[in-house]
Amino acid sequence: MIACFDHEEIGSETYVGANCEYLRDIIERVCCCLGATSKEDQSRILRKSFLLSCDMAHSVHPSFSSFY
Repeated sequence: MIACFDHEEIGSETYVGANCEYLRDIIERVCCCLGATSKEDQSRILRKSFLLSCDMAHSVHPSFSSFY
């Protein structure tokens, strides 16, 4: 799954932020489709997952790579 969010610089709890209810709902639905109907099963799936967080404010610009 890939999830892209806006508003992270001003708060992840907005309706389009990473801590929104929508993301939790989608993750729960995906887990159910994978056969994880209990919270324990869903927790197990999440523990075997990983998160890669990328922020444009911290990316490297090819024209200014000497600054990084």
